[in-house]
Amino acid sequence: MKHFLYILAAQPHGALYIGRTGNLRQRLDAHRLGLIEETKRAGFETLVWFEAFEGYEASALRERQLKRLRRAEKDRLITAGNPEWRDVSARVPKVEGVRIRRKVEWGLRSKSRAGSETGPAPT
Repeated sequence: MKHFLYILAAQPHGALYIGRTGNLRQRLDAHRLGLIEETKRAGFETLVWFEAFEGYEASALRERQLKRLRRAEKDRLITAGNPEWRDVSARVPKVEGVRIRRKVEWGLRSKSRAGSETGPAPT
């Protein structure tokens, strides 16, 4: 199963967020809808770099390596493949056999957890 390591930026050459997931398209939707606590306040919405792996273990190892790099090394990694730090979301491959939730479903899911979408919580 594919696994992705990715870097989001709040702005070009600004703060970075490094993450890992099995479904990058779905995770990007979650970040952009503010459903990921670690990224919603800083506005991390621009996917500036990602790498695909065949499995979880390889992506976890690479994530640890990447997080240990100095900032200048991370900047060089991003700039090598994306000199202008533009959003590369369109390059994300589709993951076969994984259903991607629509934005509406993300919103309904988060509301139903709070009990507002399905009515009051049972007492």
